[in-house]
Amino acid sequence: MVYISDNGAPFPNSKTTLDKPGRRLPCIVRTPGRAHAGTVQEAMVTWADLPPMFLDVARIAATTAACDGRSFRAGLEGVKLTEWDEVFASHSFHEVTVDYPLRMVRTREFKLIHNLASGLPFAVANDLVHSPTWIRAKESGGRRFGRRPMDRFLRRSELEL
Repeated sequence: MVYISDNGAPFPNSKTTLDKPGRRLPCIVRTPGRAHAGTVQEAMVTWADLPPMFLDVARIAATTAACDGRSFRAGLEGVKLTEWDEVFASHSFHEVTVDYPLRMVRTREFKLIHNLASGLPFAVANDLVHSPTWIRAKESGGRRFGRRPMDRFLRRSELEL
């Protein structure tokens, strides 16, 4: 069994972004009958790594053309996963009308986001616009969203490190 989460409630810097609250999500794999129950891995995995892991557990050969991710089956068997220190991600749209493509590379120390539509205002999702968090920020003058000034949330530079 695999337990994962999406990026949760519509909070700023999570839903429709590649910021930490929208990317650091649980991934719990339960493999009954395995010898290494309770193993915790520090490997940085993405949901793209799930299909190759499923195929590997089922002993079905996967080609890199068929899967973008990589299998972490060895980690389920107690092997410490090394060289899992970066992830890549992309976001293209949310809902039918929100289109603001983002690409990201994340290491343990740094994250680089490429805002492909940086010349346009950030496309704020409808569920965020109607959330109490967004409404409260706008009512209070909307100067900051967490550590980021509101104008930098809505008008993003091409690259964010």
